[in-house]
Amino acid sequence: MKAKGLAGLVQTGALVVLSVLLAIPSQMPVAQAATIEITPISTIAEPLLDSYVTIKGTVLEAGNFSKGFRFVVADDTGRIDVTYFESVFDTLSKPELVRVGAVAQITGRVDEYEGKFSIIPNRGKETLVFSNTVRTVDHRELGGLNNGDHGAIILVEGEVHSVEKFDNGVDVLIFDATGTQKVRLYNVVAARIKKDVLVTGSKVSVTGKVKATRKFGLRIDVALPSDVVVITSAGLKQQVVPTATVKVAGKP
Repeated sequence: MKAKGLAGLVQTGALVVLSVLLAIPSQMPVAQAATIEITPISTIAEPLLDSYVTIKGTVLEAGNFSKGFRFVVADDTGRIDVTYFESVFDTLSKPELVRVGAVAQITGRVDEYEGKFSIIPNRGKETLVFSNTVRTVDHRELGGLNNGDHGAIILVEGEVHSVEKFDNGVDVLIFDATGTQKVRLYNVVAARIKKDVLVTGSKVSVTGKVKATRKFGLRIDVALPSDVVVITSAGLKQQVVPTATVKVAGKP
């Protein structure tokens, strides 16, 4: 009887323990993400100067300068520049996702220059991208570009004919079946593009802004490293391009 009683007690105890374990999940609090106060862009003004704020909006424009990259971000209330210095840009987990069309949450310090406010992030992990929307741009043939395209954002594809360095970057001459065009990469961009892209024979896709000048003709300025994508590496494709076939679009 004692053995039977003990067995019954153990069995009963097991049921009790099992019941407790099953009850735990329903009684435990559900973990929730930390609440971050989002600052409407229109409210960013003098009182917030040098303080840290978090905004959430859509990236409308992208560009670069000698020491980093600059974006225009907008929400329902307004727009503001967001400046990433090189050291911070390089800490972004996926910098290629921070581009025009993306919806991002960004934390940074409020700065002011010549009466214009901006946000300067100091840690890449404080930029979160919520959507990977790809913007729609015109896909153009190189030979079809002209001075009337000045300021337009376009997508072109071509093969690298030559790479020429200058003080602030490199000019990459690319060609397709219709013509040839110059693609300008400033140092801040060129330094972050894979080496196999900037070599003769590679086929690349380039998104950039057309710039037309009387003195230098047409060129395509690239804003971000991710705007240049290798389609075929020169190591996989070899083609000799006669110099005589190269003609810069927009020039006689």
